[in-house]
This record gives sequence, C-alpha cells and structure tokens, in this order.
Amino acid sequence: MGPLYRILFLLSVCAGLACAQEVRASITGIVTDPTGAPVAGATVVVTNVAQNVSVTAQTNEVGNYVTPFLAPGTYRLTVERSGFKKFVRENIV
Repeated sequence: MGPLYRILFLLSVCAGLACAQEVRASITGIVTDPTGAPVAGATVVVTNVAQNVSVTAQTNEVGNYVTPFLAPGTYRLTVERSGFKKFVRENIV
C-alpha cells in the first residue's frame, strides 16, 4: 500500500470515528426544602420538549440527582415529593 493510500485510509477511519461520536449532556442538581434541608426520595422528571422523551431520577439521601446521557435540546424539569409543592422549570437548554 502506497503512502497516499495509507493517508486516505487513515482519513476515512478517522472520519468514521468522528461521525460515530454523539454529543450528550446531563442535568444534575440538589433538591432542598424552604429551609435548605435536602429532600431525599423526590422524583425528578426531565422531559425533552421537542421529542416528548422523559428521563426519571430519584434524589439520594442528600437530595442530589443526575439525569445523564441527554441529547441536546430544550428540557422541562419537574420535581415531586409527597408533602411538598410540585416544582417545574421550563426552557432548560
């Protein structure tokens, strides 16, 4: 294989790898009550508005949550827990 063919082969492999990569993101946060205390066991729903696809997470014992592997887009975040007012945030990009 000549040098030109090696370069073309490597460029085609690299181009294929670049196309295979997808951009992904995550939304993370902490849920607290009005006094600042963490809220464990809250349900967090993150919805891609354009695709109407949702990811659900639960807060841990210190109120943290993470929703990984989200496609780029605009999201709505909803947090619910028994005994607390429902929280909704729109237009998270």
